[in-house]
Amino acid sequence: MLDLELNKKHVSRAIKTFIDFRVPQLPFLEGDGTLQATLREQIYVKSTSTFLWVAFVLAELELIESYYVLDVLRETPSELVPFYHRMVEQIDMLQRKDPEFCRDVLATMMLAYRPLHLLELGALSNLPEQISKSRDHMTRLVHRCGSFLTIRDSTVYFVHQSAKDFLLEENTSQGIFRSGIGEVHHSIFSRSLRLMRSALRHDVHCLKAPGITIDQAKQPDLDPLGAVRYLCLYWVDHLRECQTREDLIKDLKDSELVYKFLKGVVIIRKLENLQLDERPELSAFIHDAGRFAVSNRSMIEQMPLQAYCSALVFAPEKSIVREAFKNCIPLWIQTKPRVETYWNAMLQTLEGHISVVTSVAFSPDGKQIVSGSWDKTRPALGRRHRRAAFAGSGGPYL
Repeated sequence: MLDLELNKKHVSRAIKTFIDFRVPQLPFLEGDGTLQATLREQIYVKSTSTFLWVAFVLAELELIESYYVLDVLRETPSELVPFYHRMVEQIDMLQRKDPEFCRDVLATMMLAYRPLHLLELGALSNLPEQISKSRDHMTRLVHRCGSFLTIRDSTVYFVHQSAKDFLLEENTSQGIFRSGIGEVHHSIFSRSLRLMRSALRHDVHCLKAPGITIDQAKQPDLDPLGAVRYLCLYWVDHLRECQTREDLIKDLKDSELVYKFLKGVVIIRKLENLQLDERPELSAFIHDAGRFAVSNRSMIEQMPLQAYCSALVFAPEKSIVREAFKNCIPLWIQTKPRVETYWNAMLQTLEGHISVVTSVAFSPDGKQIVSGSWDKTRPALGRRHRRAAFAGSGGPYL
């Protein structure tokens, strides 16, 4: 059994050790043993055995002159939620447009599906270019967002899940999302299309060799995808969260543009789930792109540029993707093989077996299919993403 009282003592002892270590490092306390002792004692008493609170307070005290430090500590709430409220108030008191810029940054971080590189955060947030394209300016702006965010290796994270949860609460989020959460998703999606339209191109890393593998490719020092890497993976998710999608879907009517943005089967499947009944041409293109991606997944994952070479050459004659990108087929391929006219009925080959498949079954929710074989393996395949989810071993039957 877990002894909660003993565990609490261990935590309290660890926090005291942390305070004893960090307080002498504060720049204004060097050589002032009396103030150090007083500050250590008061921080420990107010900490209520919370590491995060102590870290927040010490970070704030680093910016305070010694003659203010005890007053600031006395005014600091001893619990996290009031402390977070105080940080929001401090953001609102920043000069000129900094409060607006900080709210844009926090709103973007709250809706992002993963931590963001500084340049990604700048690209996604509604900030002036002189800020968004400068790593130094973005760093300073993130530091102005109270202690909600932290930067590690140029990537921005929430300092703690409780900070994100606090900002997502209705009373707080209304001040962050002043035009509504859906509008922020709308802004991120629209910006994604604009930025990807200018950044993405055929052979973006200039490899010039269709047979080069992903392991052989070297990322250039100046990454052309640095600011748009997140957008390439998650733009569809932001589209799905927009309150009104009709006008946004119009931006996808250019089939070449759509395919330019399709960076995997998962993204294509998400697009297929959107209601596109009123745009049959776009719907047909996305469906064809799905067949194209699934059929060539293994090859494209190993040699991405084959998407413009072998994958197009061996696509059915009436494939919409093949027709749209036939000019991308290398000129040195002069004699093309005879291929089917249309996609056949086969959607996916069961992979992972070395023997004959003897049985298959769907999961209760219909999202996975598992196959059994005499080789005693049981790969499971996600129906939507068409990829192996896990592999197990057992007898020849399910």
